[in-house]
Amino acid sequence: MPASARVKATDVAAAAGVSAATVSYVLNSTPGQTIPEATRARVLAAAESLGYVPNATATALARGSSDVVIIDFTEVPFGSLVGAMVATLSDAVQDAGLVPIVELGGRSLGDHANVITLARATRPRAVVTMAMLDAATAEELTSSGVPLLVSVMPASYDAERVIHDAAVTQVGHLAGLGHTRLAYAPAGTPGLEEVDAQRWRGIEDAVRARGLRVTRLAPATDVASAVEAVEAARRSGATAIAAYNDEVALAMLAGAHAARVAVPRDLSIMGIDDIPQAQFAVPALTSVRYSTTGLEQAVDLAAVLAATGVRHLASDAPTQRVIVRDTTAAPPTA
Repeated sequence: MPASARVKATDVAAAAGVSAATVSYVLNSTPGQTIPEATRARVLAAAESLGYVPNATATALARGSSDVVIIDFTEVPFGSLVGAMVATLSDAVQDAGLVPIVELGGRSLGDHANVITLARATRPRAVVTMAMLDAATAEELTSSGVPLLVSVMPASYDAERVIHDAAVTQVGHLAGLGHTRLAYAPAGTPGLEEVDAQRWRGIEDAVRARGLRVTRLAPATDVASAVEAVEAARRSGATAIAAYNDEVALAMLAGAHAARVAVPRDLSIMGIDDIPQAQFAVPALTSVRYSTTGLEQAVDLAAVLAATGVRHLASDAPTQRVIVRDTTAAPPTA
């Protein structure tokens, strides 16, 4: 067998002269299976000689053991920022000697059907969620045998409100610079309609409260459609684009560059999330940054995982603040 090839359970089975099922029973110490001691010893010896290393997640799934911790991102739109959050929480779970399984969602607020199904299949030690589960979902998970529910956010956390308020913060910054006619660049990824709707409501509420005007643009899925969106914004009289998030804002920057529209001299562009790439854009992207109180306290997750019941890592709801860079400025003078 090539040195680079991963040793599989079937390889162990062939070397020991037993079935793959027997290898699974022995290595997972499956309850209710009576394996002769000689057979058990032969399987263990074969596994050791071949250097077999069980896949931790597969082993946990096979055993339905409490080594599993489900990390639930159902209510968080996936992006590079979420990727960093996943890494932080996964590392904390592994530091506790447990196996993280990540459920990525972000497409339907409040829909935890996948998490419930996964919990029933794996009987996890805990479910760690970016938002507090509603009472019905929490009860269903608890009754399924999940001993611990951990929210990274406090009990007061409202995912819809956080998404909404980031857009309000966007409009506040642009209005403060003197912009009175805005354009909104929506999400272009299928499945994000519900989250995008919350962002759009935030834009509409903030514009209405300030007596401004806003035009909703068509989603940009490539450079050509980004150019069309920028040109549509200009035709509407908008002097600034508030984008659904930083990825969409970067698309608008590309569209502006291709359309030879100077940013921010002729058009301001602003995102949300303050992803790492925002600072490297040309010009550097102005964005809304969320506080990361919960993630800063994720280092405490290992200790929390020894508890039962419902726990919160953060005591304060996330806040937003504007990170001012080079893509926003006062509107052009006539």
